[in-house]
Amino acid sequence: RRVHGPPRSQHCLKCDRCVAKYSHHCPWVRGCVGHENQAAALILQLAATGLGLFFVVHSLGYFAAQSNCPSIFRPMAFIGFGFAQHSTLLLTTLWVATHLVWMVQVSYAQARVAASGLTVHESIDRRRPYLRAPDGTFRNPWDHGALVNLQRFFGLIPDDTDWTA
Repeated sequence: RRVHGPPRSQHCLKCDRCVAKYSHHCPWVRGCVGHENQAAALILQLAATGLGLFFVVHSLGYFAAQSNCPSIFRPMAFIGFGFAQHSTLLLTTLWVATHLVWMVQVSYAQARVAASGLTVHESIDRRRPYLRAPDGTFRNPWDHGALVNLQRFFGLIPDDTDWTA
């Protein structure tokens, strides 16, 4: 027997619970992202990405400033200087830069989904009946324009929908 929950709710197989306005299960917070914590999850993602970018840019700036080569050779020289003088900092910078590749992509995708008014789950699985127009084409009933969608997402505009009912 199937139990029908609130609109946009989903049962999480990893948490074994029903989540209101289910977006996705996040390994970073070891839990589900939904109505209660969606804004905090995006802020965490953007903050981690921003901190990583800050670290990499300033580390590379430090290495470039410390190498005493003409500017045309600095990109190659700071790597040699980094290994000779600061191997831990250089390896950490390379590790963070590697992770920034996917962190930037995930941050962009999360922000784009938030601006669309959908959840991550809905943006991936568009077969949900409530995302279908009468003729069967995709429609987003929660899209009120990117600015309004983001304001609702972050709680700046009250959302009249009770996602837990």
